[in-house]
Amino acid sequence: LAISELLNESVQNDFSLLILDEIFGSQDSTRRNNILKALAKLAKRFKQLFIITHIDEIKESMEFLIRLKETDGYTTIEQS
Repeated sequence: LAISELLNESVQNDFSLLILDEIFGSQDSTRRNNILKALAKLAKRFKQLFIITHIDEIKESMEFLIRLKETDGYTTIEQS
């Protein structure tokens, strides 16, 4: 996030997209909840916030969910 802020200031442009990949894997449930609270605050700054995770507990707490499913070498998208 700090690098994004620095880039944002240097080009005087607002970033509206943040993608976070597997940030919950090594965290216990308390830290996961703290991260989710922090992400809720970040959602006010970013129009689009994508979180990539395999943790069902996190998936269940998301407002929108896009699942990627691989079958016979093909990937399909399921939105819920």
